[in-house]
Amino acid sequence: VQGRGWVLPTRTFVQQNILGGSLVSTAETTASPSNQNHKNGVSGHAGVRGGSAVAVSSSSIREIVFFGRLEVLKGLQVFCSALDILSERESTTLLATVERISFLGHKNLGSVDAESYVEKRAEDGNWNVSIAFLTEKIQPEAIAYVQGEGRLCVMSSLLENSPYTVLEALALRIPFIVSNVGGIPELIDQRDHKDVLFSPKPSNLAAALERVLTQGTKIARPHTPPPLTLKQTLDFHRILAYESAMLRRSGDESDDAPLGGAREIRGYAPLVSVCLVHRNRGTLVLKTVEALLAQDYWPFEIVMVDDGSTDEESLKVLGEIQHFFNATQAVPFRLLRTPNRYPGAARNTAAESARGKFLIFADDDDIPKPNWISTLINVAHRTHADVVTSMADAFTSPTTPYKQQRPDFRWLSIGPAADLGMFHNVFGSSQALVRKKAFFKIGGFSEEGESTYEDWEFFADAVLKGYQLEAVPEALSWYRQRNRRGKQTKKTGTPQDSSARAAIVPDENLMYTTNAYTNRLRALRPYMRAIPEQLRNALLFGWGTAKLVESQKRSSSSRKSKSASGMIAADMAGNNATKEN
Repeated sequence: VQGRGWVLPTRTFVQQNILGGSLVSTAETTASPSNQNHKNGVSGHAGVRGGSAVAVSSSSIREIVFFGRLEVLKGLQVFCSALDILSERESTTLLATVERISFLGHKNLGSVDAESYVEKRAEDGNWNVSIAFLTEKIQPEAIAYVQGEGRLCVMSSLLENSPYTVLEALALRIPFIVSNVGGIPELIDQRDHKDVLFSPKPSNLAAALERVLTQGTKIARPHTPPPLTLKQTLDFHRILAYESAMLRRSGDESDDAPLGGAREIRGYAPLVSVCLVHRNRGTLVLKTVEALLAQDYWPFEIVMVDDGSTDEESLKVLGEIQHFFNATQAVPFRLLRTPNRYPGAARNTAAESARGKFLIFADDDDIPKPNWISTLINVAHRTHADVVTSMADAFTSPTTPYKQQRPDFRWLSIGPAADLGMFHNVFGSSQALVRKKAFFKIGGFSEEGESTYEDWEFFADAVLKGYQLEAVPEALSWYRQRNRRGKQTKKTGTPQDSSARAAIVPDENLMYTTNAYTNRLRALRPYMRAIPEQLRNALLFGWGTAKLVESQKRSSSSRKSKSASGMIAADMAGNNATKEN
């Protein structure tokens, strides 16, 4: 992570994924020298640091199991091509030494049937071995199957993170060989790398299989035994609980203060300016204001900009909101009225009038959660970030979500990943906090009204200019989803009339009334400015190609795509070329 330019906090806890309790118990049992597993023709013991490796004889292996989804990224084609190579070697009859080759995993080859694909590969490659497809098993059933006698698991993924399949195989002492991609080598004791790892190319996998089937192999030992990983996790949380208890005992925290909220920044409470933008959503903005008044942080002010509302009900609501704050002085409040200049300009107007050290942005249909401001301020204070974003929970109800309500979906964010940010807004939701000085140095939001994604553009601009952006891995606000303008009816397929549409869509959402291509180009502008002019067309071409592939994938998931089928058919026809790589 650090090698990719990510800056980690001073206190960083890094460990492997933890396994479920039953698997940890199994690992503890099998790690003991007195519990040696002989049913696969093995001897020795593993699972503890310093333990000897477990040998597996070649004669004990009677079944090869492709363990993973039947798809390209899991190395299905690499596996099939490796079997082709073994079957072509006249001097050996390696595949004849096994009784069966099984494919254990769900099918995922798009419009091509994975079983038909494998059967054709077996026929063309003259494998001459029994084939079984186990594509309907759930995780516990799959784990039970690979523990069976005489089975060797093969995991030939082209891309991986830190897969549980490998952790489970290590914990259960299952014989396997696996590709050396992603975080897989980190999971395995370095002493066993040469015995179980291979580069995911057909020739390399074929060589690994030949070695195992002629010389035997070893059951790999884990880099960190699962019981130790679990203990480290529990110890880490005990330390956090102890520190929290000590802070409460010293009076720095109150027992009833909300976790992650104002109690964590006692003594640091800068003025925050909530920049609230509104246009023709009087009913909805009332709920946003109510949510702001329920925040657990103080002090903050509300700078509300009405971006040229024309709706009589909305204008009436604005007057009521102004009267409420004048009468109650609940929080400092200012209402600024401007002609309609669209969200970017309205947010900039609010920022220019703000008095706080920090700006935090909200739209008139957002529902901030009670710890919204306090959490963002806490992160900014601890990390010195210039921009702090978060995740958001999406909902469609016209009412305010209740505390335990399940969102329609959660908008996940990664943070300052500039490369991914060129294709999707992975920076975070628009309900973000920005240091006021940094906001104006970055240049604020762009102000044209013929497109949207001004928040995405701003985040990309900030990251590419070197400003620090942090993303909170928590949904701190509710984001209201609205139907598209002119929704089609199920019965007639015709646009709904204006009165019906008004009931569904109280306003015209810029996401649906602006050009999608123009919107995406707006988010690309910081990238265009960051590279030499001679390369800008190449950037546009690469971005456009990626979006085309993405569009084709969406089409193939809902119907058979001719182009996708053609690509896969061509790939199947070119298998002979693949074997040589």
